[in-house]
Amino acid sequence: MTGLTRRNFIGGVVAATAITARSGAQAQGVPSALLQPGMRIIWLGAASSMPGERQQLEPDPNGGWINKATGQHYHEFETPGPAGAGYSVMDVLSADPNGFLINFSHFLIHTESGNATTFLTADALPSGPEAIGDFWTSPTRLAGMTDISYGGARILHMPYPLNGHSYRAVRLQNQNGDGWSQTTYDVDSGLLLVSSSTAQGSPVLIRDPNNQLTTGAGSTMMTYGQFISARHTNLPGPGSTYPDAIRKVRAITYSGTRGIVMSGTDMQVPPSPAQVRYDISANAGPYLNARMSVSGVYGAPGSAEDRIVPAGTVGSLWMNPNTLIGYRQGELLDQDPVTGVQITVYGRQGNLIFIIAQTPLARQSFGYDLRSGLLAFADLRQQVGPATDILTVQLEGTQ
Repeated sequence: MTGLTRRNFIGGVVAATAITARSGAQAQGVPSALLQPGMRIIWLGAASSMPGERQQLEPDPNGGWINKATGQHYHEFETPGPAGAGYSVMDVLSADPNGFLINFSHFLIHTESGNATTFLTADALPSGPEAIGDFWTSPTRLAGMTDISYGGARILHMPYPLNGHSYRAVRLQNQNGDGWSQTTYDVDSGLLLVSSSTAQGSPVLIRDPNNQLTTGAGSTMMTYGQFISARHTNLPGPGSTYPDAIRKVRAITYSGTRGIVMSGTDMQVPPSPAQVRYDISANAGPYLNARMSVSGVYGAPGSAEDRIVPAGTVGSLWMNPNTLIGYRQGELLDQDPVTGVQITVYGRQGNLIFIIAQTPLARQSFGYDLRSGLLAFADLRQQVGPATDILTVQLEGTQ
């Protein structure tokens, strides 16, 4: 049941050593068999928006500040400066000369809760043999690069130390009037080691000292990313393909409720009906392409987005029944030392088997039909301050 948690996070930019210390995870060396099925690679990512002006104005017919020259009303507000950090997790599901199938999942770090994480998004990414987004570039391609410095572009080979390891690295750097960015790769493995950027936002409207409308500096967005760890897991998913019975399905619908429970108070948000529908446009076997629609949540307008859903992974629309049958109640499938996510087999109830992924702040429960392997139940709980957001759905039908 991918994509049902919050869809974006912003991360705070701090120095590399501070990020690593705060996350509690020490970066490891890059294994030689880096992109083999079953490998998990994790990066820490952070971002921060630094306000250029303390306050700014925006046109608002009900605003309290009036431009005396034009009579136009404006709303004045404090310029936001959000910051935060999270993890990007890359699980390799398949690898062959034609390319890779990757399952990406993202987590938000809560420093106020001992660096516990909550779930953000999960989605598959099929890619060619030359690159996986910005996270990996073919060593053959990197080997053909020579050092250059031309205008704002620069390629520089260098040794790069990262948490006790020294890498043969190449840095790709670009600078223009809007900002600066760099990505640094390990030449031998092709892995992204670090990345960073700054970007200047557009000017904003402000009041000058004479209470006149003028333009001020926009916010500066800064980002930072760093390789944290790589290890092999025994989680299900690598090599899985949807069976013919599932590949013929064109739509899967779930219905249930979404509500918010407030701890320490009698004020609660009662559950509201919710529906999740996957309209499947293609199913290549290892993954399917679908438009996921969510409706009926607190009267908000429905939302839809395109998803790529891999076969066989925990949280997917389908898991292999032969794999599920072999699980024992209470079996620990994985304990991730970086994200803190623990995946366990809760047990069976009738024809369903339940698998739970949880952190101190979040819990996702998935119930799979032992006969078909189809996801039949999902309960997603996430704590946000004193509130716990709960989405519970059951399989309504397939078409």
